[in-house]
Amino acid sequence: MTMVAIEAQISTEQLLQVVERLPPEELTRLLNHVLVLRAQHVAPTLSPDETALLTRINATLPPELRSRYEQLICVREEEMITPEQLTELATLTQQVEAHDAQRLEALVALATLRQVPLPTLMDSRR
Repeated sequence: MTMVAIEAQISTEQLLQVVERLPPEELTRLLNHVLVLRAQHVAPTLSPDETALLTRINATLPPELRSRYEQLICVREEEMITPEQLTELATLTQQVEAHDAQRLEALVALATLRQVPLPTLMDSRR
């Protein structure tokens, strides 16, 4: 790591002059740190509650469950579904609806937390 001596109080121009003297690999490392700092200053920070709600809202069904559910719907639409498949579809439908209800509850809670109407929140997520 290159060490550069600087004054205790330094102007932006002076700082840039010091940065100009850095070797390329140090400049790249500094740039990466500066970009992270900028993102932290510019990006909105979510509260832990918002983070938890967004995690619930964005949760997806396991791919194998979603796939099987869609497969059984197709079989039903073709009017080729067996009684066993119909029972399985009913069970999967309950799971999908419970998942959707949990997501909707989280959306309502997030809208309440942010003090915006639910339709406004949903429009902002598109």
